[in-house]
Amino acid sequence: MFVLGILLYTHQTYALSVDIQIADNFSVNNTINFSYSITSFNDVEVEYYLSVNCPFNLKIKSKNNNISLSKNESFSGDYIASIVNNTMKKQTCAAYLTTIKPNKQDWVEYFDIMIDPTLDFQLQLCNDMTCFVNLNQYKKGEILFIRYVSRNEPIVHAIIESPDKTRKEIHIPGSVVLELTGEYILEIQANQEGYLPYKDTIKISVTEENTINILNPNKLGGTIISDNDLVIPESEKDIDENPMAPYINNIEKKYSQQKSSKTTEEESNNPLIWFLLFVILSFVLTGIIISYKVKEDYVKIIQYIDYYVSKGYQLDAIIKKLSNDGYSKALINAAVKFVEKSKYGIK
Repeated sequence: MFVLGILLYTHQTYALSVDIQIADNFSVNNTINFSYSITSFNDVEVEYYLSVNCPFNLKIKSKNNNISLSKNESFSGDYIASIVNNTMKKQTCAAYLTTIKPNKQDWVEYFDIMIDPTLDFQLQLCNDMTCFVNLNQYKKGEILFIRYVSRNEPIVHAIIESPDKTRKEIHIPGSVVLELTGEYILEIQANQEGYLPYKDTIKISVTEENTINILNPNKLGGTIISDNDLVIPESEKDIDENPMAPYINNIEKKYSQQKSSKTTEEESNNPLIWFLLFVILSFVLTGIIISYKVKEDYVKIIQYIDYYVSKGYQLDAIIKKLSNDGYSKALINAAVKFVEKSKYGIK
Protein backbone atom coordinates (compact mmCIF):
# COMPACT_ATOMS: atom_id res chain seq x y z
CA MET A 1 0.00 0.00 0.00
CA PHE A 2 2.85 2.39 0.85
CA VAL A 3 4.57 1.70 -2.48
CA LEU A 4 1.29 2.20 -4.35
CA GLY A 5 0.86 5.60 -2.68
CA ILE A 6 4.27 6.73 -3.87
CA LEU A 7 3.59 5.56 -7.41
CA LEU A 8 0.21 7.31 -7.49
CA TYR A 9 1.68 10.60 -6.25
CA THR A 10 4.42 10.45 -8.86
CA HIS A 11 1.89 9.76 -11.57
CA GLN A 12 -0.20 12.81 -10.58
CA THR A 13 2.84 15.11 -10.37
CA TYR A 14 3.91 14.33 -13.92
CA ALA A 15 0.40 14.16 -15.38
CA LEU A 16 0.97 17.50 -17.15
CA SER A 17 3.54 18.85 -19.56
CA VAL A 18 3.87 22.65 -19.78
CA ASP A 19 5.76 24.62 -22.39
CA ILE A 20 6.39 28.39 -22.11
CA GLN A 21 7.66 30.34 -25.11
CA ILE A 22 9.00 33.84 -24.44
CA ALA A 23 11.55 36.15 -26.06
CA ASP A 24 15.03 36.27 -24.60
CA ASN A 25 14.77 39.98 -23.85
CA PHE A 26 12.53 43.04 -24.05
CA SER A 27 13.51 46.70 -24.37
CA VAL A 28 11.75 50.04 -23.90
CA ASN A 29 8.25 50.17 -25.44
CA ASN A 30 8.21 46.39 -26.00
CA THR A 31 5.25 44.44 -24.64
CA ILE A 32 6.18 41.61 -22.30
CA ASN A 33 4.14 38.61 -23.41
CA PHE A 34 4.48 34.87 -23.77
CA SER A 35 2.71 31.85 -25.22
CA TYR A 36 2.13 28.65 -23.32
CA SER A 37 0.70 25.15 -23.81
CA ILE A 38 -0.50 22.55 -21.35
CA THR A 39 -0.62 18.87 -22.33
CA SER A 40 -2.24 16.21 -20.20
CA PHE A 41 -1.23 12.53 -20.05
CA ASN A 42 -4.64 11.52 -18.72
CA ASP A 43 -8.07 12.95 -18.04
CA VAL A 44 -7.64 15.82 -15.61
CA GLU A 45 -9.09 19.08 -14.31
CA VAL A 46 -6.48 21.83 -14.34
CA GLU A 47 -6.53 25.09 -12.39
CA TYR A 48 -3.66 27.49 -13.06
CA TYR A 49 -2.55 31.13 -13.20
CA LEU A 50 0.11 33.07 -15.08
CA SER A 51 2.53 35.66 -13.72
CA VAL A 52 5.61 37.76 -14.43
CA ASN A 53 8.00 38.52 -11.63
CA CYS A 54 10.88 41.01 -11.87
CA PRO A 55 13.11 41.96 -8.92
CA PHE A 56 12.48 45.66 -9.61
CA ASN A 57 9.32 47.48 -10.64
CA LEU A 58 7.19 44.60 -11.90
CA LYS A 59 5.09 41.83 -10.35
CA ILE A 60 1.94 40.83 -12.29
CA LYS A 61 -0.40 37.88 -11.75
CA SER A 62 -3.40 36.78 -13.81
CA LYS A 63 -6.67 35.47 -12.43
CA ASN A 64 -7.06 31.73 -11.94
CA ASN A 65 -8.10 29.71 -15.02
CA ASN A 66 -9.86 26.33 -15.09
CA ILE A 67 -9.75 23.85 -18.00
CA SER A 68 -10.65 20.18 -18.52
CA LEU A 69 -8.21 18.06 -20.49
CA SER A 70 -8.54 14.55 -21.82
CA LYS A 71 -5.64 12.17 -22.16
CA ASN A 72 -3.00 13.55 -24.56
CA GLU A 73 -5.05 16.71 -25.10
CA SER A 74 -3.31 20.09 -25.26
CA PHE A 75 -4.44 23.60 -24.48
CA SER A 76 -2.63 26.73 -25.72
CA GLY A 77 -2.89 30.37 -24.75
CA ASP A 78 -1.16 33.77 -24.66
CA TYR A 79 -0.47 36.10 -21.80
CA ILE A 80 0.20 39.84 -22.09
CA ALA A 81 1.85 41.23 -18.98
CA SER A 82 3.09 44.81 -19.36
CA ILE A 83 4.91 47.35 -21.51
CA VAL A 84 8.54 48.10 -20.72
CA ASN A 85 9.12 51.77 -19.94
CA ASN A 86 12.31 53.71 -19.28
CA THR A 87 11.67 53.84 -15.53
CA MET A 88 12.43 50.13 -15.28
CA LYS A 89 15.87 48.81 -14.49
CA LYS A 90 17.99 46.40 -16.44
CA GLN A 91 17.23 43.02 -14.87
CA THR A 92 16.43 39.33 -15.31
CA CYS A 93 12.78 38.39 -14.85
CA ALA A 94 10.72 35.18 -14.70
CA ALA A 95 7.58 34.14 -16.58
CA TYR A 96 5.54 31.61 -14.61
CA LEU A 97 2.73 29.17 -15.22
CA THR A 98 1.64 27.88 -11.84
CA THR A 99 -0.79 24.96 -11.47
CA ILE A 100 -3.00 24.66 -8.41
CA LYS A 101 -4.78 21.48 -9.57
CA PRO A 102 -4.11 18.65 -9.96
CA ASN A 103 -0.86 19.55 -8.15
CA LYS A 104 0.75 22.78 -6.95
CA GLN A 105 3.70 23.29 -9.27
CA ASP A 106 5.61 26.13 -11.00
CA TRP A 107 6.87 26.09 -14.56
CA VAL A 108 9.21 28.97 -15.34
CA GLU A 109 11.20 30.58 -18.17
CA TYR A 110 13.60 33.51 -17.71
CA PHE A 111 14.05 36.64 -19.81
CA ASP A 112 15.93 39.93 -19.61
CA ILE A 113 14.74 43.52 -19.60
CA MET A 114 17.27 45.56 -21.53
CA ILE A 115 17.21 49.24 -20.61
CA ASP A 116 19.67 51.40 -22.51
CA PRO A 117 21.45 54.13 -20.55
CA THR A 118 20.20 57.69 -20.98
CA LEU A 119 21.96 59.72 -23.65
CA ASP A 120 23.88 62.64 -22.18
CA PHE A 121 22.56 65.63 -24.12
CA GLN A 122 22.12 69.25 -23.06
CA LEU A 123 20.62 71.58 -25.64
CA GLN A 124 21.64 75.24 -25.64
CA LEU A 125 19.71 78.09 -27.28
CA CYS A 126 21.23 81.56 -27.19
CA ASN A 127 21.72 84.78 -29.14
CA ASP A 128 25.50 84.74 -29.17
CA MET A 129 28.16 82.12 -29.84
CA THR A 130 29.34 82.02 -26.23
CA CYS A 131 25.97 80.67 -25.02
CA PHE A 132 26.49 81.99 -21.48
CA VAL A 133 22.85 81.14 -20.66
CA ASN A 134 19.92 79.56 -22.48
CA LEU A 135 17.18 81.82 -23.78
CA ASN A 136 13.82 81.23 -25.45
CA GLN A 137 12.79 84.87 -25.98
CA TYR A 138 14.27 86.92 -28.82
CA LYS A 139 13.60 90.02 -30.84
CA LYS A 140 13.07 90.15 -34.58
CA GLY A 141 16.29 89.98 -36.60
CA GLU A 142 18.36 88.29 -33.88
CA ILE A 143 20.35 85.18 -34.63
CA LEU A 144 19.36 82.02 -32.79
CA PHE A 145 22.44 79.92 -32.06
CA ILE A 146 21.68 76.25 -31.43
CA ARG A 147 24.30 74.00 -29.92
CA TYR A 148 24.59 71.12 -27.49
CA VAL A 149 26.90 69.68 -24.88
CA SER A 150 27.31 65.91 -24.60
CA ARG A 151 29.77 63.35 -23.33
CA ASN A 152 28.49 61.02 -26.05
CA GLU A 153 28.66 61.31 -29.83
CA PRO A 154 25.01 61.50 -30.88
CA ILE A 155 23.56 61.96 -34.35
CA VAL A 156 21.35 65.04 -34.09
CA HIS A 157 18.38 65.89 -36.30
CA ALA A 158 16.45 69.15 -35.95
CA ILE A 159 13.56 70.85 -37.72
CA ILE A 160 12.45 74.41 -37.06
CA GLU A 161 8.98 75.67 -37.91
CA SER A 162 8.55 79.41 -38.52
CA PRO A 163 5.49 81.44 -37.51
CA ASP A 164 4.32 81.18 -41.16
CA LYS A 165 4.37 77.33 -40.77
CA THR A 166 7.42 76.94 -43.02
CA ARG A 167 9.49 73.97 -41.88
CA LYS A 168 13.13 73.32 -42.63
CA GLU A 169 15.81 70.97 -41.40
CA ILE A 170 18.78 72.61 -39.72
CA HIS A 171 22.23 71.39 -38.83
CA ILE A 172 23.19 71.25 -35.15
CA PRO A 173 25.34 73.04 -34.05
CA GLY A 174 24.14 75.88 -36.23
CA SER A 175 22.21 79.13 -36.32
CA VAL A 176 19.00 80.63 -37.69
CA VAL A 177 18.09 84.27 -38.35
CA LEU A 178 14.74 84.98 -36.69
CA GLU A 179 13.18 87.11 -39.43
CA LEU A 180 9.52 86.85 -38.36
CA THR A 181 7.69 87.78 -35.19
CA GLY A 182 5.64 85.11 -33.50
CA GLU A 183 6.36 81.61 -32.29
CA TYR A 184 9.01 79.32 -33.72
CA ILE A 185 8.91 75.60 -32.88
CA LEU A 186 12.14 73.61 -32.69
CA GLU A 187 11.87 69.81 -32.88
CA ILE A 188 15.07 68.02 -32.01
CA GLN A 189 16.12 64.39 -31.68
CA ALA A 190 19.51 62.95 -30.76
CA ASN A 191 20.35 59.26 -31.18
CA GLN A 192 23.27 57.00 -30.45
CA GLU A 193 23.29 53.22 -30.59
CA GLY A 194 23.05 51.70 -27.13
CA TYR A 195 21.39 54.76 -25.57
CA LEU A 196 17.85 55.96 -25.06
CA PRO A 197 17.11 58.71 -27.62
CA TYR A 198 16.75 62.35 -26.61
CA LYS A 199 13.63 64.09 -27.95
CA ASP A 200 12.31 67.57 -27.26
CA THR A 201 10.04 70.24 -28.72
CA ILE A 202 10.84 73.83 -27.78
CA LYS A 203 8.81 76.98 -28.39
CA ILE A 204 10.76 80.16 -29.15
CA SER A 205 9.08 83.56 -28.88
CA VAL A 206 10.14 86.41 -31.22
CA THR A 207 8.87 89.98 -30.80
CA GLU A 208 9.54 93.35 -32.41
CA GLU A 209 11.38 94.54 -29.31
CA ASN A 210 12.94 92.89 -26.30
CA THR A 211 9.97 92.35 -24.00
CA ILE A 212 11.76 90.70 -21.12
CA ASN A 213 9.84 91.70 -18.02
CA ILE A 214 12.48 91.37 -15.38
CA LEU A 215 11.14 93.83 -12.86
CA ASN A 216 7.88 92.19 -11.80
CA PRO A 217 7.87 91.64 -8.02
CA ASN A 218 10.02 88.60 -7.32
CA LYS A 219 11.70 87.18 -4.28
CA LEU A 220 15.41 87.68 -4.73
CA GLY A 221 17.67 86.50 -1.96
CA GLY A 222 14.95 87.02 0.63
CA THR A 223 14.17 90.58 -0.53
CA ILE A 224 11.09 91.56 -2.52
CA ILE A 225 12.27 93.56 -5.53
CA SER A 226 9.72 95.58 -7.49
CA ASP A 227 9.82 98.32 -10.11
CA ASN A 228 10.10 101.00 -7.46
CA ASP A 229 12.92 99.20 -5.71
CA LEU A 230 15.07 99.31 -8.84
CA VAL A 231 14.36 102.87 -9.98
CA ILE A 232 16.89 105.53 -9.00
CA PRO A 233 16.32 109.32 -8.88
CA GLU A 234 16.30 111.20 -12.16
CA SER A 235 19.32 113.24 -11.09
CA GLU A 236 21.43 110.09 -10.85
CA LYS A 237 20.74 108.66 -14.29
CA ASP A 238 23.63 110.19 -16.19
CA ILE A 239 26.34 108.07 -14.63
CA ASP A 240 29.80 107.62 -16.10
CA GLU A 241 32.42 105.01 -15.29
CA ASN A 242 32.93 106.50 -11.82
CA PRO A 243 30.19 105.06 -9.56
CA MET A 244 30.61 107.97 -7.19
CA ALA A 245 30.00 110.62 -9.85
CA PRO A 246 26.22 111.02 -9.38
CA TYR A 247 26.56 111.49 -5.65
CA ILE A 248 29.33 114.06 -5.96
CA ASN A 249 27.25 115.83 -8.64
CA ASN A 250 24.29 115.95 -6.23
CA ILE A 251 26.48 117.47 -3.54
CA GLU A 252 27.74 120.03 -6.01
CA LYS A 253 24.14 120.92 -6.92
CA LYS A 254 23.14 121.24 -3.30
CA TYR A 255 26.17 123.37 -2.61
CA SER A 256 25.44 125.60 -5.63
CA GLN A 257 21.87 126.12 -4.46
CA GLN A 258 23.02 127.00 -0.97
CA LYS A 259 25.69 129.29 -2.32
CA SER A 260 23.30 131.14 -4.65
CA SER A 261 20.91 131.78 -1.79
CA LYS A 262 23.60 133.56 0.19
CA THR A 263 24.61 136.98 -1.01
CA THR A 264 26.71 138.37 1.83
CA GLU A 265 29.94 140.08 1.03
CA GLU A 266 31.82 137.68 3.33
CA GLU A 267 30.82 134.70 1.19
CA SER A 268 32.02 136.31 -1.98
CA ASN A 269 35.27 137.43 -0.41
CA ASN A 270 36.20 134.04 1.09
CA PRO A 271 36.18 131.49 -1.73
CA LEU A 272 38.93 129.42 -0.08
CA ILE A 273 36.85 128.86 3.04
CA TRP A 274 33.86 127.81 0.98
CA PHE A 275 36.02 125.55 -1.14
CA LEU A 276 37.38 123.82 1.95
CA LEU A 277 33.87 123.47 3.34
CA PHE A 278 32.74 122.03 0.03
CA VAL A 279 35.57 119.46 0.00
CA ILE A 280 34.84 118.42 3.59
CA LEU A 281 31.12 118.24 2.95
CA SER A 282 31.69 116.27 -0.21
CA PHE A 283 33.80 113.66 1.57
CA VAL A 284 31.34 113.35 4.44
CA LEU A 285 28.26 113.04 2.29
CA THR A 286 30.01 110.81 -0.23
CA GLY A 287 31.04 108.45 2.57
CA ILE A 288 27.47 108.27 3.85
CA ILE A 289 26.09 107.61 0.38
CA ILE A 290 28.74 104.96 -0.29
CA SER A 291 27.77 103.21 2.92
CA TYR A 292 24.10 103.12 2.13
CA LYS A 293 22.99 103.92 -1.41
CA VAL A 294 25.83 102.31 -3.36
CA LYS A 295 25.92 99.24 -1.18
CA GLU A 296 22.15 98.85 -1.41
CA ASP A 297 22.13 99.20 -5.20
CA TYR A 298 25.13 96.91 -5.57
CA VAL A 299 23.45 94.14 -3.56
CA LYS A 300 20.20 94.53 -5.50
CA ILE A 301 22.00 94.35 -8.84
CA ILE A 302 23.87 91.19 -7.75
CA GLN A 303 20.63 89.57 -6.58
CA TYR A 304 18.89 90.65 -9.75
CA ILE A 305 21.58 89.33 -12.15
CA ASP A 306 21.92 86.04 -10.29
CA TYR A 307 18.14 85.51 -10.24
CA TYR A 308 17.45 86.20 -13.91
CA VAL A 309 20.52 84.36 -15.19
CA SER A 310 19.23 81.31 -13.29
CA LYS A 311 15.86 81.82 -15.00
CA GLY A 312 17.53 81.57 -18.40
CA TYR A 313 17.64 85.22 -19.46
CA GLN A 314 20.54 86.36 -21.60
CA LEU A 315 23.20 88.30 -19.71
CA ASP A 316 23.34 91.02 -22.38
CA ALA A 317 19.59 91.61 -22.04
CA ILE A 318 19.88 91.82 -18.27
CA ILE A 319 22.74 94.35 -18.46
CA LYS A 320 20.85 96.40 -21.05
CA LYS A 321 17.76 96.55 -18.86
CA LEU A 322 19.75 97.63 -15.82
CA SER A 323 21.58 100.25 -17.86
CA ASN A 324 18.30 101.59 -19.31
CA ASP A 325 16.95 101.92 -15.78
CA GLY A 326 19.83 104.21 -14.89
CA TYR A 327 22.31 102.05 -13.03
CA SER A 328 25.93 102.94 -13.59
CA LYS A 329 28.03 100.84 -15.91
CA ALA A 330 30.66 100.50 -13.19
CA LEU A 331 28.23 99.07 -10.65
CA ILE A 332 26.72 96.72 -13.23
CA ASN A 333 30.13 95.47 -14.37
CA ALA A 334 31.25 94.96 -10.78
CA ALA A 335 28.09 92.99 -10.01
CA VAL A 336 28.53 90.85 -13.16
CA LYS A 337 32.12 90.05 -12.17
CA PHE A 338 31.01 89.19 -8.66
CA VAL A 339 28.31 86.79 -9.93
CA GLU A 340 30.62 85.21 -12.50
CA LYS A 341 33.38 84.70 -9.95
CA SER A 342 31.23 83.48 -7.07
CA LYS A 343 28.82 81.29 -9.03
CA TYR A 344 30.65 80.19 -12.14
CA GLY A 345 34.29 80.47 -11.11
CA ILE A 346 35.05 82.93 -13.94
CA LYS A 347 37.91 85.23 -13.09
